[in-house]
Amino acid sequence: MLNGCFGATETTRVGEARLSLNAVIRRDVQLRELPQGTVVLAFHISQAFELNGTGAAVFKSIVRPVPIQQVIKELAQEYELEIAEATLQILAFLEECARLGVVELVEPSEYP
Repeated sequence: MLNGCFGATETTRVGEARLSLNAVIRRDVQLRELPQGTVVLAFHISQAFELNGTGAAVFKSIVRPVPIQQVIKELAQEYELEIAEATLQILAFLEECARLGVVELVEPSEYP
């Protein structure tokens, strides 16, 4: 999804525990639609990331804090994926985005 597509093959126990969290784009990150595609601009780390269609769909769904489980359910339906497959792929993508510092995975009560 970041310069690629859904491709995760497994998740971790830590990842499974994160399903109850909310995902949200960091406040210092912007999503931009360009003629060439969708990019994420991470000003705090001076980097830009190109998204494919599914990555862009994930980012568009987390402009405001939203439960990860809801993102998975909605995108599984849109892309006609089994819930288990969507869970693996979307959770791995969100965890990678959190590692890169462009997404926050927070307890529902932590984000104003």
